[in-house]
Amino acid sequence: MDLKFLRPLYRETGGWLSVYLDTGRQATDLSDLVPLRWRTARQQLSAAGADAATLDALEIVFTDPSLPAPGRAAFARAGEVVLSRAMRIEPERPLTDVGALPEVMPFLVQYQPPVPRVQVSAARGGGSVLPVYGAADGHGGRSGPGGLSGLPQPRPEQDGEVKSVQSPWPVHKPSSGGWSKPNYDRSVEHSWAEGAKSLAQLVQQAAREVNAEYIVVAGDVRARSLLLDQLPAGLVGSVITVDAEIAADSPELAAAADNVIAERTARQDAGQLGEWRRLNAHGRAVEGLPAVVQALREGRAAEVFVARQPLPGAPADVAETDGAFAGPDSTDLALNPDDLRQLGVAEPAATNATEAVIRAAAAADCELRFLPAASAYPLPADRICATLR
Repeated sequence: MDLKFLRPLYRETGGWLSVYLDTGRQATDLSDLVPLRWRTARQQLSAAGADAATLDALEIVFTDPSLPAPGRAAFARAGEVVLSRAMRIEPERPLTDVGALPEVMPFLVQYQPPVPRVQVSAARGGGSVLPVYGAADGHGGRSGPGGLSGLPQPRPEQDGEVKSVQSPWPVHKPSSGGWSKPNYDRSVEHSWAEGAKSLAQLVQQAAREVNAEYIVVAGDVRARSLLLDQLPAGLVGSVITVDAEIAADSPELAAAADNVIAERTARQDAGQLGEWRRLNAHGRAVEGLPAVVQALREGRAAEVFVARQPLPGAPADVAETDGAFAGPDSTDLALNPDDLRQLGVAEPAATNATEAVIRAAAAADCELRFLPAASAYPLPADRICATLR
């Protein structure tokens, strides 16, 4: 996972408000629940020392009905909402935090980097196509004091235009027989083939438009097969098939695509963990929190692996513990405050260890990867490790 989008969160240290809230508005009779949830969160933050201006800025984000999502994470300080993102599923529990660093780990656990793709619904004789640009939902810039003035307007992820094609000739074979049925059947199959050609052209145009990484194809089984026959080999290799007849712009197809892409990402993470084991055997990787912290502080880490959640019966996950200290620079992290004082940090701030690791990884262009929940091999010490540059 590329963490560059988190960098605006690390320009300042101290006074960060992190809020995770269920913002689902599916039913009209629940329309007042979101403001009530925010009111509770606001009271908790205020009791923890949050300032009114920053709370006012957060309130605009969480109570805005034009920002629908199952859940929302927002990070703010000094009267500004610095980053707000929709969540694919509602938070398991509301979370409010005031700390030296924003608490981004609960968001990253379910975050799926925006992936440019083309969603296709194939039908006999044609179909429809939706280009997905991969722009993330939610706010990405700063708000003005107490509000969202100057904040970029959210660009929806699915901001393409659905385009459809349909053969002008009959696309259904007659159920009755007769001397002309074979000819009519061949004519219908020709219509299917011509429709597949036209759909393939739309798919190729959309793939070039968004520089697609995946082509997600749903629809009629025969139509999907005909479409794949018409696509160039370079695109066929990126096809994800969804065995359902659903529309190109349907939430079901988008969710299916997200699930498949998430599974592929998990497999890639597992593969890279195997590479970490190979490198570790040759002294080109490290494991355990102290070694990873040192590698990040010295700018030697290339990929950092962390656990999503504690394993049953295992010691507490580093993501759930404090015990780290941070300074004003992103690479100012240590497990002992004296280590930072020796580097010239006058007042090291106590913080969550994993959050400090994520901040340093984002600043150093490190990839963040997640460890598998179960593995045939022993997991690294403290369930955290890194490959070295």
